[in-house]
Amino acid sequence: MILIGMIVLAVLLFGALFGTVQKAMRWKLRRNRMRTVASTKIAVNLEDNSYKDLWELIQHISSGEIPVNLANVFESDGSNIVGLLNKDTTPKLDMSNGDTDSHPEIIWAASDSTAILFTVFIGNLDEDKDITIKFEAIMGGDTDTPTIASDVYCDRGDTKVEDVSGECGDAAATGTITVAHEDIPTGARWLTVELTPGAHTTDTLTMWDIRVANA
Repeated sequence: MILIGMIVLAVLLFGALFGTVQKAMRWKLRRNRMRTVASTKIAVNLEDNSYKDLWELIQHISSGEIPVNLANVFESDGSNIVGLLNKDTTPKLDMSNGDTDSHPEIIWAASDSTAILFTVFIGNLDEDKDITIKFEAIMGGDTDTPTIASDVYCDRGDTKVEDVSGECGDAAATGTITVAHEDIPTGARWLTVELTPGAHTTDTLTMWDIRVANA
């Protein structure tokens, strides 16, 4: 009887162990299938642009760049926030070319040097490196070549830091403003940037694709 009991117990233990192994194998197989499906879904959606904005954001982050969403850029009078940019503000935020090119861009009319303002999180940037503010810009003609002045603040209560870009011209080009890392307080989390165009009495100024990164 004792022998029979031991055999029964061994069979039960083996069955329990075999069942546990089966469950583990099924879960591993299911997890692998989920990963495959997820990878396939992302790949497919990337092709039809469903995940285009997310993918661009991932690329920016992996390259160390922080993109600025133009829909979150404010008009500033130098002392106060006037409001978010739109097609009726000065400068205005509008499509590049209607239904032909719907990419948003900021447009200053001739003689308009109203400042714009935005804030980005810089807590993941390298504190030991300078910070650059880059933008794509073009003038509406070849008469004016204004620079873009920047007022930069870190977090709340920080001292203003002033810098300036090179000249903007009638060919699309990348403008760069460099903020020395010595001017960025240790542990700074937020960077607020106010950009003000220089005088351009004849030509319009158009700006798009603003981003912040380590130099």
